[in-house]
Amino acid sequence: MAFNRVLVLGVFGGMLGKCARRICQRGLLAVAMSLLLFGCQTVNHSVPRRTSYGLEALENTRFGQIYAGAQQRNPGRSGFRLLEYGPEALMARAAIVEGAQRTLDIQYYIYDPGKIGQFLTQRILAAADRGVRVRLLLDDNNQGDDRPLIVLASHPNIEVRVFNPFKYRGQWMKIPQYLWDLNRVNRRMHNKVLIADNLLAVLGGRNIGDNYFDVSEEDNFRDYDLLMAGPLSRETSRAFDDFWNSPWAVPVEAMDSRPAAPNELDNQRRDLQARVFGEPGSWERYRGLNEEYSREVIERPELLVWAGGEVVWDSPNKVGRSSPEAMRVAHRFEKEFADCRRELLVESAYFIPGPETLRQIETLIKQGVAIKVVTSALEATDQTLVFSAYRRYRETLLKAGVELYEYKVQARLAPRLKRWFAPRAAPASLHAKALVFDRQRVWIGSFNLDPRSVWYNTEIAVVIRSSELAEQMAGHIYDDASAERSWKVELEPAPPGEPASSRRGVRWLGEVDGIEVERTREPARSWWQRLRAELYALIPGVEKLL
Repeated sequence: MAFNRVLVLGVFGGMLGKCARRICQRGLLAVAMSLLLFGCQTVNHSVPRRTSYGLEALENTRFGQIYAGAQQRNPGRSGFRLLEYGPEALMARAAIVEGAQRTLDIQYYIYDPGKIGQFLTQRILAAADRGVRVRLLLDDNNQGDDRPLIVLASHPNIEVRVFNPFKYRGQWMKIPQYLWDLNRVNRRMHNKVLIADNLLAVLGGRNIGDNYFDVSEEDNFRDYDLLMAGPLSRETSRAFDDFWNSPWAVPVEAMDSRPAAPNELDNQRRDLQARVFGEPGSWERYRGLNEEYSREVIERPELLVWAGGEVVWDSPNKVGRSSPEAMRVAHRFEKEFADCRRELLVESAYFIPGPETLRQIETLIKQGVAIKVVTSALEATDQTLVFSAYRRYRETLLKAGVELYEYKVQARLAPRLKRWFAPRAAPASLHAKALVFDRQRVWIGSFNLDPRSVWYNTEIAVVIRSSELAEQMAGHIYDDASAERSWKVELEPAPPGEPASSRRGVRWLGEVDGIEVERTREPARSWWQRLRAELYALIPGVEKLL
């Protein structure tokens, strides 16, 4: 998709640079930085970094044996299962970590040390204890204390690397580094994948954190992942290897000069075990649920949709400089967008089309393509600044003929029969990045429809050519666009006697407790959130400040 690169972020950086130069000329910046950085730990880039790759010929593993027959019946195709709800997405990850026998490759933008992070780390450590080779690659933007990762990496079967690390360590030092190293530290690895034995993978929009898996008591995300088996799992492994062996991926040992003491790993293992399975009976309950999920899903390849597809990923060198060669995901998305002929369904938490995309949308609609977009309402967004950037395009999208929906904060998810489907009753925020083209092709991944995903972050996505999977995903998008879960956004009716083209302003139609309602004021959690959205919207080129 062609996006105009508005240079507001560059101007912002330039303004900071000019201010910094003025301070430096007065001799104050050098003094301030010396005091600020005195005693700070810095990244030691001389720490050795060993090249490694995904292992081949793993057909003799448990997963290889389970999927051998299905693969023979579907040569060249991969198997897919949509992971719609957080609990199943967690069980899928747990099941493939439990079943891995040779390798685990794990790559995430966020790996939060909450309940889910502790649980997954405990299972990863258990896999390493039974001989599985683990490679863990994390972006540095959301990492806190380096010490737990350094201790984890002291396990002989675990390697941990940090992507595009901040030079000076410590959370309190990250914001100052944006001032003098903006172009580099503003570019992040946004990929989210987990691969077991080069045969099963989970790829999609979820990071590792409580609110991605319906565990948070306060706020949970609506998102989608794919469980994949077959050739595209190996393609995902190739993508992981590109990042793992990139010079931007630095061993976590380089973050701290103090090596892990022999007892630290044992202490970490005991602490994780106590935190995750300390409650009496919790291990037995987890084991039963894990075995049930494995038996009913992982061990039944016939339940997957077998189809052709493609994994697309940006070059890790995109964090050094945006170039056509590095921006593979955006260009692949542009092709899918241009090839759409009848219907385009979009569910995107962060939707900032920009002028060029807006023109393409108008062109598609004139060609007869029906376009439905589900994005975040102000009340449901976790990024008010992003919402303000999207809001600038809202009326124009409606006038162009886009059917527009905004996901509610209290969206009710339908209950399911199986235990791992049960959603939590907590406020909801949209985090999905899924599209359906012509009910024939499905796109799921980490790519947001905003300038940051196009220009600054590295992304990964999978495109599946399957009418069956497309119908499944379309059904989920239509469910999320329902009056119970989303506001239908429309232009206000034209005043009596005036043409329809004169319509200004928008209204929100939906249901609250089963009753149809209409609102003429932006749905928001509080007056303060509404005020912030109004103020952010006044910033010229706000989308480039994200």
